[in-house]
Amino acid sequence: MMERFNFYDIYGYVLPGGFWLALLWLPAVLVVGFPDGAKAEIAAVALVGGYVAGHLLQALVRNQGRERYLSELLLDDMVAGGGSGRRHASLSKPVRDLLAVHIRSRFGVDVAEPSHRKDAFFLCRTSLIQAKAGSYVEQYQGMHSLMRGLAAALLLSFLYYLGWLLAAGCSAVGAAEDDYCLRWALIMAMLPAAVTWIAERGATWLSRWFDERDAPSQVPAAESAGAARIRRWLGAVANQAAFVVVGAGLAVLGWFGGRWYGIGGARGYVLAILASLFLFAFFRFKAAAQSFDESLAKAVYQDFVVLATAPAGKAGARDGSSPT
Repeated sequence: MMERFNFYDIYGYVLPGGFWLALLWLPAVLVVGFPDGAKAEIAAVALVGGYVAGHLLQALVRNQGRERYLSELLLDDMVAGGGSGRRHASLSKPVRDLLAVHIRSRFGVDVAEPSHRKDAFFLCRTSLIQAKAGSYVEQYQGMHSLMRGLAAALLLSFLYYLGWLLAAGCSAVGAAEDDYCLRWALIMAMLPAAVTWIAERGATWLSRWFDERDAPSQVPAAESAGAARIRRWLGAVANQAAFVVVGAGLAVLGWFGGRWYGIGGARGYVLAILASLFLFAFFRFKAAAQSFDESLAKAVYQDFVVLATAPAGKAGARDGSSPT
């Protein structure tokens, strides 16, 4: 297994997963301190646990809220905006034209059709891997996964710390309010879970309804296009359901942790400051992940053009130098 442990495993799973576990453990460490001894055992558990937690993080954030991938947007004729409202500069027209010609010649895929672009991107990437070309692709992929995983870890930890802070607030108002605070803590977990479950079931039902309604013999093409947009939106809602449920569950877990250990005073202020920093860092890491995602798509397309246009036997990775 260790022989197959690669660059992506470390950057995509171990580092963000280990970072997330450390943040979840930190409030308890502030109260009871770091355990003495058994450091090797703790490190081994952290490595394995971080790898598993990293897989969970990547599963939770994959395809969140996307209608179109950046690899599709880069092939647009005009500068296009993604689902987040961020603007993405397309490739220059000569490069796009050359890329379209080589993709059609090699794979028989027409990228003028938006629905074909996702397949075209993965075909280009597979060609680079088989030719052992594209020196930047693996690095951009690893850094994108790292930034995306760290952003998810920070946002989930922010919700977890809010639970601890809610417990500190309940302690401040007195024991007589414990039942009242517990009810609100349970609502924090159950309400998002119920809403996302209803949304996911509604997405399935409406998607089936549109499938029946959009039969070519019954619905004109304009209505089918609108239905496809609604399906993509419903799919985004369904993708976000698991993240919302996990975040709400962590908030309640933090509340119980705060009630179990008891936290307040200076430690409570420390947690509040950390939670604020986590939220700020989340937006920074999210922006970095989007930047690396765009760089990845550009690198794949540009390297594929170089590979397709290079003389036989001379195609290879870029030399890694940057333009001046």
